[in-house]
Amino acid sequence: AYEIRNCHWSSDVCSSDLSAFAAPAYAGVPVTHRQHTSAFTVVAGHTCEPGAPHLDWDVLARVSTLVVLMGLGQLGRIVSTLRSHGRSACTPVAVVSCASGAEQRVVRGTLENIVGRATGLRPPATIVIGEAAGLGDRRTHRGSSRRQPGTPGRFDAEQ
Repeated sequence: AYEIRNCHWSSDVCSSDLSAFAAPAYAGVPVTHRQHTSAFTVVAGHTCEPGAPHLDWDVLARVSTLVVLMGLGQLGRIVSTLRSHGRSACTPVAVVSCASGAEQRVVRGTLENIVGRATGLRPPATIVIGEAAGLGDRRTHRGSSRRQPGTPGRFDAEQ
């Protein structure tokens, strides 16, 4: 993004530190909602790999909204770990792939079925887990290759 700005090109790229907010928002997936959750927790997906720094999954399974960055390759492990720590199989999940780009896809489901529904998505992806992930834009929209900035990309499977 820095180099793009230096060349005076326009861009819909958001830096990784903002992607926990921006990627879900761009796809119509809230991370907070006045009636459901007023806070969220962000973790890096690569910390879910075996041998990675320890995360307190007992706590993460109880937070109202969990946002996982760079976790698409670990989605199955994340789901099974949250389930084994008491998170309900009915918990809503949204996966936003290639946020803000022409190839953006949003797949929604639950902890029970999201791994199958997210098959075929490619990184970068942001995963939103919790009641807020079940809210937001429910349109089935197929973005075109000539998507205008600020227009959502492709929305796929619903709950």
